[in-house]
Amino acid sequence: MTHILYINHTRQLHGSEQVLLMQMAQAKKRGDHVTLVLPSCVKDEGLHAAAASCCDVILSLPYRPTVGSCLREVWVHFYNLYALVRLCIYGRFHRVNKVVSNTMTTTIGLRLARLLSLPHEWHIHEMPDRYYGWRSWMRGYYRYRMAYNRNTNIYISRYQRDAFASLMGPVADGQICFNPLRKLPVVSPIPHEGRVIGFVGSFVRRKNIPLLVNVFMRLFRENPSVRLLLVGARSADEIEQIRSLCGECSSAVEIVRETNDVASLLARMDIFVLPSWSEVMPVVVDEAISVGLKVCCTDRCAVGERYQPGVDYYPFSPDNSEQLYLLLKQNL
Repeated sequence: MTHILYINHTRQLHGSEQVLLMQMAQAKKRGDHVTLVLPSCVKDEGLHAAAASCCDVILSLPYRPTVGSCLREVWVHFYNLYALVRLCIYGRFHRVNKVVSNTMTTTIGLRLARLLSLPHEWHIHEMPDRYYGWRSWMRGYYRYRMAYNRNTNIYISRYQRDAFASLMGPVADGQICFNPLRKLPVVSPIPHEGRVIGFVGSFVRRKNIPLLVNVFMRLFRENPSVRLLLVGARSADEIEQIRSLCGECSSAVEIVRETNDVASLLARMDIFVLPSWSEVMPVVVDEAISVGLKVCCTDRCAVGERYQPGVDYYPFSPDNSEQLYLLLKQNL
């Protein structure tokens, strides 16, 4: 029996965590022993409970991800030493055979694999750009990490792999493994007034929500029956920030907190929009297409490697509001 130790950078439930859950469930179904390691220094937002059925053991240890300045990374390197020692003891005692790190910012796993001389898989979900926290100093740092001779980089698109390889050379080469398709619960379309334009995701700057709100305001002035449903707010402050952009169409905009019940929310939409400045292979686009929604998606991603543009989805530039306006008007 193979003992696989998975390490994640957060306790939230975003796209990369949904993929992690599916991977662990597949490993457990194969008969592998699965251990998941989560950071104890952050608030749990649903991942612990969601992972309970997918793994055999869940460990909580104090460690932090790599993100931000070079000076912060030096601090993180020493901060993570305690968790690294604990994991070394656990790995030897429980005969761990392989380490899998989820996301680019999880570097403690590679340090652990080096110390135990274990194979390591680095499942990278991000792009090496500023929207994901990439900084110029990280180039040499990641080249060193990826040079471990038992490390395998796992990318979720060719577009992403080519970006890393172009930046760091052959050491960043790796395998392509598209995200597995998550089966959502079957929910019949929920009756609603007017046509509903929807978004599901975090409200971070990278998602470019102000573009969607501005285009919606223009559509609303022409057709007051349209509605906008935004899902993924994590706080009252985020809700208030978006509300402040809505102006006279505020009553036609519904903002919903972050939730794992994506199926019921997609059932209330007619058109799904993802206007991000940068994506790789967004899980939520898979989900929106799978339930039959019309999808308008940023062209700064690799969705075209899996689906046919103009047929399965409609691409647009995140800095071109006119293009998104025409697509939505055409599909309303």
